[in-house]
Amino acid sequence: RSVGCKVGKLVLQEADVYLSHHPVNYWDSCGPLMVLIEAGGKWTDLDNTPCRFNLSEGQPRHRDPFVVSNGQRHQQLCEQFKLLL
Repeated sequence: RSVGCKVGKLVLQEADVYLSHHPVNYWDSCGPLMVLIEAGGKWTDLDNTPCRFNLSEGQPRHRDPFVVSNGQRHQQLCEQFKLLL
């Protein structure tokens, strides 16, 4: 369940998309997010809202499902996954 490993697969072009539906702690996602952005990828909620770190919400974690991709066709992927969930 390592976010870093999954994002690494995207950056290395060994995968195209990563869909998560379980909570992920902020400290597990902040480093991989920066590497992904520098490589041209995208990380958003299902509604294509950029990844946020809201520290005022108690436990510091992403609670909603999110989509991480290589950036190509990201919006289409979000729309399709939203229909499935």
